[in-house]
Amino acid sequence: MTKIIFLNSFIFLLFINCKSKIIVDYPKYEKTFSTTEYKTKENIDFSLKIPKTWKELEVSGIDSDVMVFVNSLNDTITSDYGWHSNSLKDEDLPAIFTKIEFNELSENEKVNLKENEYIIIEDYNNFDYNSITKSVSEIYKIDNRKAKVVVPKISGKGITGVYFEKLYKERGGFMNLNLYGYNVNKETEVEILNVISTIKFNK
Repeated sequence: MTKIIFLNSFIFLLFINCKSKIIVDYPKYEKTFSTTEYKTKENIDFSLKIPKTWKELEVSGIDSDVMVFVNSLNDTITSDYGWHSNSLKDEDLPAIFTKIEFNELSENEKVNLKENEYIIIEDYNNFDYNSITKSVSEIYKIDNRKAKVVVPKISGKGITGVYFEKLYKERGGFMNLNLYGYNVNKETEVEILNVISTIKFNK
């Protein structure tokens, strides 16, 4: 019950912050990160604390530092630190057309569009992109860095995680960092949101 209240309170704060458009510090949590429950993962540029129940899998990225964990609920949590790290946008979203754009499509193009694969809007300026996503995102400050925090609208359906853009410049490109789970259990969502609060940068 405590975990459910915690997650619902976080989502409420996220929606309030969405409306205010003010970048605030990431919420502080009551969770105590004791050495008996958590262990520290160190990277040359950052560190974070993860539950000891998260088992790390051996993986190697092509041009990035990838970490993959599986927790006690068999949910997968991934972190990617590199030039092309996923910005945690929802996948499989419908195509968006204004009425003018849709009318400019050929009849053949319209026939090939399935009804649930597109939506028609009045204009982009008044369209709320979050209205069609499975997850909602907001910008916070974490360790004095701008971070996009993402949570699902319906628990268990969507992305829970964080994305940092353009942290450091390395070999001509900017390094980005993410940590996320997809369609994970409510308890895992809480774990991820707690872990996000422990991220510290070394530069």
